[in-house]
Amino acid sequence: MSQYPNADRGAITIRAAVPEDAVRLRELRLEALARHPEAFGADHALTAAESVEAWI
Repeated sequence: MSQYPNADRGAITIRAAVPEDAVRLRELRLEALARHPEAFGADHALTAAESVEAWI
């Protein structure tokens, strides 16, 4: 077993986000804001009120 928790999942690809990623990125951001609000300068309620189009 690796010392890295996700090492067994395979290679990681880093790429620029595209418009098709907007829904998932918004969901991920809202989850992060809900779980760890102290880590962000943004407010969950205000961010949740933004439309998906704001992420494109």
